[in-house]
Amino acid sequence: METTNSFDNVWENVIDFFALNNIPISTLEKNSGIIVATEIAIDESLVTIEDQFGKISNPNAWFVLPYSKNAVGGRVTCSFNVRVKEVDNKKISINVNVSNIKGQPLISWLNTMTLKKEIVLGAITTDCASTGKFEQDLMNLMK
Repeated sequence: METTNSFDNVWENVIDFFALNNIPISTLEKNSGIIVATEIAIDESLVTIEDQFGKISNPNAWFVLPYSKNAVGGRVTCSFNVRVKEVDNKKISINVNVSNIKGQPLISWLNTMTLKKEIVLGAITTDCASTGKFEQDLMNLMK
């Protein structure tokens, strides 16, 4: 995405976005325009799951786990990097990359001893996908 906002304005907006969303920054290099967050845990409210037809349950989620029987949510870790770069005297380019997206489903099951439903973390880690919402939310700050 490109914007006519100043480099400093874009830079501050990206840092504020990370701070407001509790994303710890591991690398911050203003001279090269790089902001990196590695191996971060994503809040469960920003993770959704697919049903058996591929429909996601939370359209505001940043990440989606593939369908898993009895899954009611999930946990995700990933890395982000954002590059803010001046492309000419009047435009700033913002590139967002999300990588290493791994997740584990939260599984609902009936505990036969207590006869209560319980939620447990699934044993299998799987590749997950971005819904595009993180990238969209970040880019919306630049409009």
